[in-house]
Amino acid sequence: MEAKLKKKRNGPRLLKKTKQQLAEARRALREEDIAMQKGDTNKKRKREEGEGEKILTEEGEKRRRLRDKIISLRKERQKQQKGEKEEEEESDEYSEIDEEEESSSSSSSSRNKNKTTISRVKEGEIRKLGGLTREKVNKLIKINYKQLKGTKGESDRFIQVKKNRWMLSGKRGLGKTHSR
Repeated sequence: MEAKLKKKRNGPRLLKKTKQQLAEARRALREEDIAMQKGDTNKKRKREEGEGEKILTEEGEKRRRLRDKIISLRKERQKQQKGEKEEEEESDEYSEIDEEEESSSSSSSSRNKNKTTISRVKEGEIRKLGGLTREKVNKLIKINYKQLKGTKGESDRFIQVKKNRWMLSGKRGLGKTHSR
């Protein structure tokens, strides 16, 4: 039984294993697990009895090599970090001289003066308001509010409560449209 091609809607065709192939793969995995468990128990017995040295498998060798590489890399990094710290300490001694030289340059000081520091809270407000000032936003809100709510006109003068213009626009005759 060969694997069948299964076509996905928006993707490439993928190989789909048959049920028999899946069952065989599961069986092989189970057998490997059982073999590993038996191998572990045998090793434990040998250690307890003291019969021979530990037998390293290929996986054990790979793990040991990997562990050695990790340890060596860790040592190298620690050496590099120590070297960097020493360099920073040495550069701190010379930093005072560098700062004096930088302060003498007029262009860098003028750049620093031009930059204004804005708190993060203000930056958030500016972003929230779309770059407009608070006064401009309040003005636009008032204008928008006036457009929503109608102004009191001649026809609305006898109504005690100010209502929207569309509700009571103009004088109406008798009938169901008479809102007063």
